[in-house]
Amino acid sequence: MSKTEDLTLKDRIYETILNDILFLRFMPGEKIPEAQIAKELGVSRPLVHEAVQRLSWDGLVKLEPNRPPTVIIMDSRMIQDLAFVRWQHDQLAIPLAIYNASARDISELREVAAQCLQANSDNDLKQRHILDAQFHQKIYFLSGNELLYSLHYRLSLLVRLWQSLHITSNAMLVDGLMQHFQLLDAFERRDTASALEIIQKHSSSSFGSDFHGNLLTPNDLLHLN
Repeated sequence: MSKTEDLTLKDRIYETILNDILFLRFMPGEKIPEAQIAKELGVSRPLVHEAVQRLSWDGLVKLEPNRPPTVIIMDSRMIQDLAFVRWQHDQLAIPLAIYNASARDISELREVAAQCLQANSDNDLKQRHILDAQFHQKIYFLSGNELLYSLHYRLSLLVRLWQSLHITSNAMLVDGLMQHFQLLDAFERRDTASALEIIQKHSSSSFGSDFHGNLLTPNDLLHLN
């Protein structure tokens, strides 16, 4: 097997288990049956374990010595931390994306936003979550900051798991989907202040949390009580 074929196989195993987690075949706290997965895919168990390790680096799998791997449990503290970190990253990415985005980029984002809204109307929640992630990932890509983009990938997986667990009806978060279009209106105006205000509301409505509007600096974090 060539290195390219080996990489493709490893990616296929990773994507299979990733989707099993995001689409709730394996529920939070549940053991990941590596032997069963290996048999189903017709691959070796070490390759499956390698994919599981990769998912632990993504934050979706919990690995402990002498214990089987399990899907993470998203408790209220984790959700709060996720919402806070994503909001802070958004404040870094949005101004950069507005500066870099072309008219074509914004048009492509509008198309993704429209597809996301349509999937929600069709009650295809799986596709809705995928498209929602693509929308936000595109914004981070437009930031031009590779580190921000790579960090956001992990955050986006956690957000998708949260959505799969909590967004159980297409009536939920419709306002959030409409905020995608409001955000893009601000992009077209090159109105960074409005875009940040919208993304703050978007985060608050998405996670049911309230955030401060100003970016916390490292010095601010040192003096939090």
